[in-house]
Amino acid sequence: MTGEHVVVEVDGDHVRTATVDGRPVDLSSLPDHSGAALLSLARRHPEATIAWHERGAADLLSDPAGWGRLLRNPNEVRSAGLCHALDPWLATLGAADFDSALQIPPPADHTFGSWLLSPLAGVASAPVLVAAGAPPDDLPLPAWMLVLGHRSYRAGAFLWSDPALLAATGPHRQEALHTAESIAFAVRHAFGPRFLLPWLAALDGAAARLQAARAAARAARRPDRTEPPAPLTWPEPPAVRSRSRADVPSEVVAAGVDVIIPTLGRRELLLGVLEDLAEQTVPPRSVVVVEQTGGAAPGLPIDAERWPFPFEHLIIERLGAGNARNVAISRGDGPWVLMLDDDVRFEPDLVARLVGRALASGAEAITAHLETVSARALPCPTPTGAPPTLRMWPGFGSGGALVARASLRRAGGFDRRIDGGFGEDTELGVRLRRSGTMVALASDPTILHLKAPAGGMRAPYPHPWRHDPVRPRPSPTMVFARSTFATPAMAAGYRLHWWLHGLRQDRWRFRPLRRRHQWQAAQRWAGDLAASEAASNACAVPPEDEASRPQATSSRS
Repeated sequence: MTGEHVVVEVDGDHVRTATVDGRPVDLSSLPDHSGAALLSLARRHPEATIAWHERGAADLLSDPAGWGRLLRNPNEVRSAGLCHALDPWLATLGAADFDSALQIPPPADHTFGSWLLSPLAGVASAPVLVAAGAPPDDLPLPAWMLVLGHRSYRAGAFLWSDPALLAATGPHRQEALHTAESIAFAVRHAFGPRFLLPWLAALDGAAARLQAARAAARAARRPDRTEPPAPLTWPEPPAVRSRSRADVPSEVVAAGVDVIIPTLGRRELLLGVLEDLAEQTVPPRSVVVVEQTGGAAPGLPIDAERWPFPFEHLIIERLGAGNARNVAISRGDGPWVLMLDDDVRFEPDLVARLVGRALASGAEAITAHLETVSARALPCPTPTGAPPTLRMWPGFGSGGALVARASLRRAGGFDRRIDGGFGEDTELGVRLRRSGTMVALASDPTILHLKAPAGGMRAPYPHPWRHDPVRPRPSPTMVFARSTFATPAMAAGYRLHWWLHGLRQDRWRFRPLRRRHQWQAAQRWAGDLAASEAASNACAVPPEDEASRPQATSSRS
């Protein structure tokens, strides 16, 4: 990025020095609080990059003068989250943020998407700081940074924990920068006062609970008078929204997108998806359909010569959408993979707009917004009026997602142990992030999800617990998926949330003994899933078992 570069040296809540392209700034013209001073400088220099670093961390950090060059687009934020990844108080935040893969401690050797903004060091573009708006300037700086990070995340910024902010030869020491008070304030302002309860309940040790309870009581009494953050806009070539192939930018056309679709005997719905693909302004490089038979006779073959793109219809016996997608991924070699369900419909510019957003933002995995509709409601126009947005997302949805093939190779394929339930998307999304991929959600374009009642991911699956007299709840596949990434605090927060949700759902009929047996059954079956197959084999692309060897009907024109 070009423009001015501002560097601010802080000492806790106070600014010690500030420079603009090496020129000192008069500190008397800045607010007293170091966070408020950062926002003041961002408003004064709207085209600048703003870097901050703690005075006592000079031996740990690389040169702040070069941090502006780390930002690949104007909507990014990078910080030294690695340095306090093991902060004991920061780790407790997972009890309130138990559903978010963005709270997982980052790896040490590459970037990781996380809204946990470090007060130790970081850099952001001025527009992001301005759009996020001002957290309360009487918060301690660590809490102020966490609230700012969450507001930036809500505004649509991409936030990274980036080891490049650290000196190559410096020690990666862990900094305890947070206290019970700063985390309580962050929970209060980022999530709301009701999340202070699961945060407290997940703590270990009487002394920690007493200290946190006092901080939570103070935080709960604080009003939140901040305005909502302003949505950030992402650049996109206007022509990608055109319905004419001649108008689409050449770099978007040349991106190379292989489409993969798992199906289970839903021929008419699948033909609708293929017809929409045939109308795309950016034609697919190839389309691979993988049909699972489960030992039954396969459906009618699909005429491969009918379509204006290379087409393969593979028939495999093993059930499971994740396994089917692994088979399909192994059949192509294009730079991008577009994952689709077999019961979706979309506009002719879907591929062009997803690719355009990926190239403009640098995101390597973009999930489109899926809107569930009834199959009888077609034709249903794509919703209009909402401004296009793109933001980092703690989830991942394979029903309509564009993913860089290189990211899939680094992360591995879908875990087949999670097939037939819920959680395989989330678990793959976590591995994508851990490998350094930015996973984003695009609210525009919209994919219509017909949510057909049978087949595909909703087909009966031969789960080993289907004959268990105790129905395991929650789904063992979801429990197992969470066990692969959840921190202890996240696991405790999820457990409390599940029990409280059951209490509200059952009301006066709440039966704790029955729910306990269901919870224990889910844990037991999740453990069996973990032991059923080695992770390296479960995520293999392609699978090596005999049942997944495909029989192909193809046209490679």
